Amino acid sequence: MKKQDLKSLYWLRKEIQREKRIFAEGQRMNELQSKYDAICGEIYAIQDTQVRMILLLRYVDGMSWANIAARVGGGNTGDSCRKIADRFLCKK
Repeated sequence: MKKQDLKSLYWLRKEIQREKRIFAEGQRMNELQSKYDAICGEIYAIQDTQVRMILLLRYVDGMSWANIAARVGGGNTGDSCRKIADRFLCKK
């Protein structure tokens, strides 16, 4: 064992800890991405186009109900879009 080897122990330990964090975060990111993909897949499987679009705009894009109504059109209001989503989700 050389003095240089001993001096490098601190930095080696730091590098190992960093690698462990990166690996753990990578695992967590994969789990989160899988969950996200599964939920989006369920939304894309909805047959009713209007409901699917409302849910995507609200829960994926994070739009307000008023903005969703403007985007969907057809005389819908923010409240009517919210009620459409609520009714669909209650049936599930």
